[in-house]
Amino acid sequence: MKKYLMVLFSILFVFSLKAADVEKELENNWELVLNSYKADPTSKETLEKLDNFILRWKDSNKYEASRAKYLKGMIFYNDKKYNSAYNEFKELLDNFSFSSYADSAMYKMGECQYNIGKYQDAIETWNQFRFRFSKSMFDMEAVYGIALCYLNLKEYKKADSALNSFLERNQFYKNDEKILLIGGLIDYYLERYEDAVAKLKQLKSDIAYYYLGHSYLKIPNKYTEAASAFKKIAEQYPDSKYLESALYNKAESFYKGENYAVAVSDYESFLTRFPNSNLSPYARFKRGSSLFMIKKYDLAINDFQKVVTGSGDNRVRAYAQYLIGECQRMLKKYDAALLAYKQLQNFSDIHEALSSSQVKAGWCYLVTGNFDKAESILTEFTSKFITHKDLPLGYYLLGTSSYNQKKYADAVASYKFLLDKFGYTDLTEAALLMTELAYYNQEQFSLLISDASHILEMMSSKFQTPNQNIRARAYYYLGMAYYKMGMFGPASKAFKEIVDKYYDSDIVTEARANLAWCFYELENYKGARTMAKDVITNPNITKDVKMACEILIAHSYFCEKNFDKASLSYGEFAYNYAKTGNPELVAEALFQQGKVYEVQEYYSDAIKSWQTLVSNYPKSKRAPEALFKISDLLFKAQQYEKALAGFQEILSRWPKDPIAEDAMLSIAEVYYNSDQEAKAVKAYEDFMKKYPDSKKVQSVEEGMQRAAFRKAEKKEDPVMLLEFADKYPKSSLVVDALYKAGEIYYQTSKFQKAIEVFNRLIENFANDSLAINSSYYIGACYEGMQNFDGAIAAYKTFIKNYPKHELTSDVMFRLATAAYNTKNFSDAAFYYERIIEKYPGTEYAQNAMYNVALVYTELKKTDDAVAAYKRYMKEYPKDTKTKDIPAHIATIYLEQKRYSDAIKAYQEVVDTGSDDMKLEALYRMGDIYNTLEDSEHAIETFNKLIPLKPKDNIFRTTGLLNLATIYEEKQKWVDAVKIYELIIDSGGKKEYIDGAKSRINEIKNAYPDLFKKAEKTEEKNETKKEEKKK
Repeated sequence: MKKYLMVLFSILFVFSLKAADVEKELENNWELVLNSYKADPTSKETLEKLDNFILRWKDSNKYEASRAKYLKGMIFYNDKKYNSAYNEFKELLDNFSFSSYADSAMYKMGECQYNIGKYQDAIETWNQFRFRFSKSMFDMEAVYGIALCYLNLKEYKKADSALNSFLERNQFYKNDEKILLIGGLIDYYLERYEDAVAKLKQLKSDIAYYYLGHSYLKIPNKYTEAASAFKKIAEQYPDSKYLESALYNKAESFYKGENYAVAVSDYESFLTRFPNSNLSPYARFKRGSSLFMIKKYDLAINDFQKVVTGSGDNRVRAYAQYLIGECQRMLKKYDAALLAYKQLQNFSDIHEALSSSQVKAGWCYLVTGNFDKAESILTEFTSKFITHKDLPLGYYLLGTSSYNQKKYADAVASYKFLLDKFGYTDLTEAALLMTELAYYNQEQFSLLISDASHILEMMSSKFQTPNQNIRARAYYYLGMAYYKMGMFGPASKAFKEIVDKYYDSDIVTEARANLAWCFYELENYKGARTMAKDVITNPNITKDVKMACEILIAHSYFCEKNFDKASLSYGEFAYNYAKTGNPELVAEALFQQGKVYEVQEYYSDAIKSWQTLVSNYPKSKRAPEALFKISDLLFKAQQYEKALAGFQEILSRWPKDPIAEDAMLSIAEVYYNSDQEAKAVKAYEDFMKKYPDSKKVQSVEEGMQRAAFRKAEKKEDPVMLLEFADKYPKSSLVVDALYKAGEIYYQTSKFQKAIEVFNRLIENFANDSLAINSSYYIGACYEGMQNFDGAIAAYKTFIKNYPKHELTSDVMFRLATAAYNTKNFSDAAFYYERIIEKYPGTEYAQNAMYNVALVYTELKKTDDAVAAYKRYMKEYPKDTKTKDIPAHIATIYLEQKRYSDAIKAYQEVVDTGSDDMKLEALYRMGDIYNTLEDSEHAIETFNKLIPLKPKDNIFRTTGLLNLATIYEEKQKWVDAVKIYELIIDSGGKKEYIDGAKSRINEIKNAYPDLFKKAEKTEEKNETKKEEKKK
């Protein structure tokens, strides 16, 4: 046994000696490798020593052998010999798969494949790596690499999927810088720019700043942030491979942000720093474009010329040449622009630039008035370049060429083709406007309305931020077309569209002025005048618009029969603009002033105004009519010689004016009325020779009849008019004679005679328009006679026979009112409600809405009455009658003994009514509380009357009397006396004051001690007040 132990010990000792030798040899071998590696990592000697080391130890020490193998792979990797590196790493993986270097080797295999562009192989390798070494520290790096591979393969969704799949299982990596970077890049390429920004702005690296800048460039209005990101690369990473592109894109950021002045500087900085960059031609081009945008066209031309003569991209050079032409065009150097456009033939392969130059050349020819050349080149352009972005412009310019030559039909055809065939742009707005102008210039107003109204309605609903000036003008000419057609409602709507929506446009003042004129034509004279006055206050108003508004104000006064203000306004207008204004408008003012005086029967003043017109403005279109008016007044005044001279002067000075026909006819009438019958016959014969087709007189006999009618008419004698009707029963003037006679009888309150004449007219001339008016007058006559039953019958007949006539609304209102006056309240309510339904928005509807509440009150339909009053308040909140309605409602509730509702209604009067209304409302409320035996509320309410004025108001004094009575009932004698004293102080009704004095004496005599105490208390209070003052 001892021998065995000795042998064993000997073996172990020998083994220990050998193991130590092996360790020593390993260290020596590794040291030799390291020394060689340090001297020259890529030398042949180093690689041989590594191979020898691996060969020596591959079996006995696999760890050290795998380490050497890994080092050899890294030497090739660092020397960018990725194929050799890949092979070394693969051999390590194959031969030393359980080595701690195995996962690193496999990861590096993927990197080698990535670096030589084998992205799909790299993805496969890294996917296998993640499966095989799922717990490796390089797992995240592998995911990063896979995502990069997909990015390089432009398979961005796969990159996104791979990254998201990893992060779902490894949330703790989501804020890792590499993950944020690759995630930001993926977001950028998947156009998720906001997400890209959120990730990349957390990082500080050149690539992160680079893609952050590009992400900001893709987000609207983030151009300053983009520039800031690119700037950080220049400031923090001056050696970055992204620097060149970053500086270029910094300038691009300012360009896209329309900060062209800064862009000019930044492009210049780029060109200075990178003069030979591939981006230099683009930078120079964009610098020129920036100068173009800030209208520095001469400087822009210099840059564009450098691009053209340079060696950059042919497309950029072509566009630079095109923009040289654009600069010259903007400088209005059209010949130079045409020459520049022509030089684009040197770039015939750049079709878009060449074609753009062609349409702009057409523009230049158009501006210079060379329409034939313009139409030739534009026609060629529109037929040849049918997909060009400027094709709509080509058609627009063609239309404008035709328009300028007054070839309106051709112009409309071009503009309408543009409207029909192309998408919406500012040119759509312009084409519509020009179409309107073409129609307007030809006075084809119905076509203008037909084409423009529908298109404008569509564009206004779909495109709500147009060029304001163009859209406003389109509505303006639509409004003018409606106005010219006498369609004032639609015209006002068009002008109001400008006022409401396009108030910043340069035509809004004219639109507001025309809206005022529409109000005038719609007989809203106050509204017209108010708006006209407001327009005049605009300091930038043109003289023509100001004059139009001022004369409109005068017209409005005239139409409202405010004759004094009308004549004054016309006179001031004529005086102010006598030397500097529009002669035609001044003449119009004088003419209308004369008409005002004529209506007022100030005939001498009328003649004076018209004579001033004829003398000072003989070329005015109103001059012949003014002289006719003068002569006609003289004729009526039986100053036949002066009248005759005036009519003859018209024939002499204005023989072709339409009024000459009336003047010549009047000459015959002058002769007839001055008992010169032979001359009258001769004058009528001369008239019929000159005006054979006249509708006024067709025979001498008819002329004599007309003269007889005029004589009776001028004397305003109904008997003479009826004698005329009897003498000439077949004359066309009989109906006028009867109507005029009836009118005169009505105006002089001879209603029965008027009814007889009007009935005669209706019986004999049932189809004449005056029969309708006569039917109306019959009802008015009965009304004037207070024969409301007759009036009702007549008005019902009118409505039955003429249900759609313009007078029907007035007749129906009169019918309802007549029914009310005869206490036929049910019929009155029916017709008032019919008016509200059929004529909404009219004055009749407004008055009917108020009156029907009164009718319901009479019918004891209190709920309907209250509802009617509330309806009126809602529809007409600013009407003067509205403020009285709460009091009416309260009275209705009070009469029904609906005390709670009455109190609420009276409280509304107190809150919103006038002082007088408050006094009555408080009195009524207090009286209701008194009736309800609610003395506390009664006292509280009556006390509110004390501070109100006037003190002698009957409701105040009566309320105070009731308050004093309540205090007596409660035996509050001192309070009662104080109230009686207020009644005495009020100066109200004598019996109230006398009664108050009597009660004070009676109370004080009955309770003397009570008042002595009260007096002492008052004395003490007065003393305290005096002491406080001291």
